[in-house]
Amino acid sequence: METVTARLTQRNQPIIGPALQSRLAELRVLIAGCGLGSCLAEALVRLGVTRLVLVDNDRIQLHNLNRQSFQFDEVDQFKVVALGNRLRAINPEVHVEEFCGLVTSGNVHQLVAQSDVIIDTIDFLDLSAIIALHDEALRQKKPVVSLFTAGWGAVGMYIAPEDRQVSWAREIFNVPPQSTELSYRQKFAEFFLKIQAQLNPAVGEFMHEVLAKMLDHRPCPAPNVIAGAQLASVLAQILLMKYLEGRSSELQAPKFLYLDLEAILDQSLRQI
Repeated sequence: METVTARLTQRNQPIIGPALQSRLAELRVLIAGCGLGSCLAEALVRLGVTRLVLVDNDRIQLHNLNRQSFQFDEVDQFKVVALGNRLRAINPEVHVEEFCGLVTSGNVHQLVAQSDVIIDTIDFLDLSAIIALHDEALRQKKPVVSLFTAGWGAVGMYIAPEDRQVSWAREIFNVPPQSTELSYRQKFAEFFLKIQAQLNPAVGEFMHEVLAKMLDHRPCPAPNVIAGAQLASVLAQILLMKYLEGRSSELQAPKFLYLDLEAILDQSLRQI
């Protein structure tokens, strides 16, 4: 008897061949951060992923609904619980583990150990969790796809399992080995200056305003729209497929990948 997953993914063919579809079904994916990660999780389940670990400690707020895969009657629920229910409603054969909590040095080993691929969409406000996750992925030699939105666009990076002394996250955010002195505002401001020239100028303008107002340990007021979340989802799917096909070497860190709908549209119009 044909499984639900086989029927659900039948129109992926021949874009995704049978062997690759089977690998997707067997892949264990850790999604750390279930805000933006909610869009990615839903897309991956529709693509054919059936084994996920969800990690987040936040509850759904009304202002999340402009871009995250939740609905009004789920406001105040824990994100991992609502997302787990949503994924099982799409495909009742998916196996979802829901961890309602932060990524910490105490739990990160087990979270990474039970996964084949890590998707990092942790809020930049929790830089300690980002560093812990990337450090552990490096120790266990697990690939990481790291993403965030940038206005109408999205930025992503594929971090291959490789031999390095320091994780790319520490290098990118200029965090020395073993350091526990992590200021989100300072480190993100330094990081943003490195990539600003490659982004849409409008993103630079509003992010400078955000950083000027922000104090450590305050909720991140950075603006986001659904297009950015959708592009991050597209970028995650492409990077994951290239990893499974063994074609990711030309895309890996320290290279950042940037997709921007407005820039793509402007370029297309100029070519007509």
